[in-house]
Order: sequence, then C-alpha cells, then structure tokens
Amino acid sequence: MNDFFTKTDLSRKDAENIISETLNKCDDGELYLENSKSESIVLDDDKIKSSTYSSDLGYGLRAVTGEVVGYSHSNEISKNSLKQS
Repeated sequence: MNDFFTKTDLSRKDAENIISETLNKCDDGELYLENSKSESIVLDDDKIKSSTYSSDLGYGLRAVTGEVVGYSHSNEISKNSLKQS
C-alpha cells in the first residue's frame, strides 16, 4: 500500500483523516485504492507480433447514508483530489 503514497503529497495518515471526516455522518463507506500493471507480448513464428503495456493508478470512494449512495473516483491520488471527492 505504501506505493500509493510515495509519489504524492498524500500520506496514509492524511488519507485516514480525510476519509474519517468524510464518512463521519455516513452509515457506511469505503476507500478503494488501485495500482495495477499489465504487459502482453504476442509472438508469431518466434517474432514479436505486438506488445502492450498498461498501468492504472487511482481510487474510488463510496459513502452510504440510508438508501443514498455517493461515489467518487479519480486517477489522481493527492490530498486535494481526495478532499474534493
């Protein structure tokens, strides 16, 4: 999980404080962090036919109060982005 906080101004403690404050009056909620990487190489007769690489980094924030569900997401992990969510 530390990988999420090494390239940003957001620390784990900051994230915990912002989420606690945001979900204070909610019935339920969660912060989902994503950091995924994938690579694919297609060979044809021992020659590279194609190759792809993708990297996804971001978060999703869900808040539930009664029957109302709010959801926010971003591919920018920062204090400002999380506060705006």
